[in-house]
Amino acid sequence: MVIARGYSLCFVPSGKFYKKCSKIINELSKKYNAPRFEPHVTIIPQINLSKEEVIKKTSELASLLKPFTIRLKGLDYNKEYFTCLFAKVKESKLIMEANKNARRTFWVKNKASYMPHLSLMYGFFPSKIKKEIIKKIGKSLNTNFKADRIFIFDVNSSPEEWKI
Repeated sequence: MVIARGYSLCFVPSGKFYKKCSKIINELSKKYNAPRFEPHVTIIPQINLSKEEVIKKTSELASLLKPFTIRLKGLDYNKEYFTCLFAKVKESKLIMEANKNARRTFWVKNKASYMPHLSLMYGFFPSKIKKEIIKKIGKSLNTNFKADRIFIFDVNSSPEEWKI
């Protein structure tokens, strides 16, 4: 099991789309004994500041951002635990600016490129399994949702225990 540390900033879908993503994540979790987690698109994965500081700076960040649409565009996978299987997010100017503003607000010096995505399964699984899942789910997640609130996740535990 992989455990993150600190806090993470995310956009969380709502309504019917939230329910659809949640259902997929829960079904994959049960079938493959993978962790369950809330559907989300991460803005910054790991912030190591106090809870109070994270809340204060998130409020500052929120004042810089306007609501926008996050567009999903197909499924993909890789070998990393937290991006084992995911829906790709179209790299719009607004989502990339959200990440850039968040990095600036939280003094994140990490030069790793930002790949916006909505994870569907965490873990280390063979490519064959991930390809089968993608074939089954198909284009059912080629949709969009409104990013109008920033959620702070406490990720100081396993994904099943993360708290918003």
